[in-house]
Amino acid sequence: MKKIFNILMSSLAVAALASSCLKEGEPLAKSVEADVTELQPFEAEDSRAQTIKVTSDGDWVAGAPSWIKLSAYSGNGNAEITVTPLRNFEKDSLGVESQAAPRSGVITIGGANATCVISVRQRGDKGKTLVIYETISIKDFLKLKDDASKFYHLTGTICGEYNNFATYGNFYMTDGKDTVLVYGLTATKQSSNDKSFASLGLGIGDEVSLAGYHTSYKGAPQVGGAYVYDPEKQNIQISPESYEAAIDTGDFVLDIVARGPYTVTPSADWIVCEEPDADHLVKVHIKGNPDPKPREGKITVTVTIGEQTQSLECKISQKFNEPDLSTIAEARALPLKSTVRVHGRVMMASTSTGYIINDGTANLLVYAKTSYAAGDSVKVIAQTSTYNYGFQLGSPYFQDKLGKAKTTPADAPIQIDSVALVEKTTLANGSLLPCELVEIVGTIYKSGNYAAAKNLAEKKAVNYTASLFTPKGMNLLTDDYLNKEVKLTGYYTAYKSSSKQLTIYLTKVEPITEVTPE
Repeated sequence: MKKIFNILMSSLAVAALASSCLKEGEPLAKSVEADVTELQPFEAEDSRAQTIKVTSDGDWVAGAPSWIKLSAYSGNGNAEITVTPLRNFEKDSLGVESQAAPRSGVITIGGANATCVISVRQRGDKGKTLVIYETISIKDFLKLKDDASKFYHLTGTICGEYNNFATYGNFYMTDGKDTVLVYGLTATKQSSNDKSFASLGLGIGDEVSLAGYHTSYKGAPQVGGAYVYDPEKQNIQISPESYEAAIDTGDFVLDIVARGPYTVTPSADWIVCEEPDADHLVKVHIKGNPDPKPREGKITVTVTIGEQTQSLECKISQKFNEPDLSTIAEARALPLKSTVRVHGRVMMASTSTGYIINDGTANLLVYAKTSYAAGDSVKVIAQTSTYNYGFQLGSPYFQDKLGKAKTTPADAPIQIDSVALVEKTTLANGSLLPCELVEIVGTIYKSGNYAAAKNLAEKKAVNYTASLFTPKGMNLLTDDYLNKEVKLTGYYTAYKSSSKQLTIYLTKVEPITEVTPE
């Protein structure tokens, strides 16, 4: 989005005035100060003059935008400068006069080594600052060069589908003479495709009005960043469209341009919006983030004109206080529900829920869904917890891939039977399972829609079973494994005593002999 106001710097004007208003050989002041840094907004017409008090130890010169008149453009020592704006009106092609768009700039007062800058702005018709994109034919659009910063308005008919048409809105559009590929269409302007095309109900043969920029793929031009756009319905504009707040607090001003009455709605109580002022500026305060996780929110501005409504969102993100880095061994020693940050290498990632990491001090189950794979180096921030004698991090506040680990922690499996595994849950002082890599023999069987193991280490009298979590690419419900005795290698993470069921996150399965189904 273009900036609503353009700041007009006047340093060149100061330099010009210095050469024309001061006598040759007279030194400029070494110290120049003004009593204000910003003047109150001037009205579009009949606005009262305002005064700037200057404190100086010598000669000074001043400069201002062309629509500002100063009572003095140079002087010596302390002085008062009266600031008066011109009327902010313009005439159309028929000579009809109306308010022009708001304008702003700076007044500069300078000496030899110091310059004061005073912001100044004048009210006007904010509706005239709305961004209206140039309407262009497909033929002229195809001639443009790639430029993701400049949007154009195009209209046409959807004449052909492209990959993922229904999900992302990729299609060919024609205006009856020329055709262009629209690579993704969204309901509103987005930084990336939000899959909102389906909500538009568009199909082959439908007319569409959109805005987008010129891009290309392998030399073929296409419309990028496209979203539904009708110049006649552009009734609102906001700036900024996004804001990133600091951990402790954040304050900014939301500038609103609307052609009708509007509402300002924050999505969370940590986003505080004051009432819009006379210039439709909203002061926004972001409260400090007390949680050990980032958070996101938004401010929705909705304008209503008759039965038509249009909304825009200012997306807000806020960082968080990260705990000090702990080793996994240190994390295990902390009280439960402690918030920790650990880094480690993914040893096994389940296709359902959970992955095992190791940092060289111990193994740890992170109970969360993820797209990580074995070998990834990750950072996790979460609370310590337990599940059926097992220690784990659950529901991470934050998890992020750091890259690929350069080294692999040494972790040899322990050959063991089910009785010995269960005994690990009855250690002194209520110790938790160490999440060891174990090797045990069992028989694969189908439990519901999942694979499980029974007859663990031939301890049939005990009747232990194992719930198995498998990595991507391991399917145990096949003739190669089902109803066969196998050697299971994986991380032993939990034991449910009521059902005599162990939990193992598998890394490897090796068939031994075929077993006759019971």
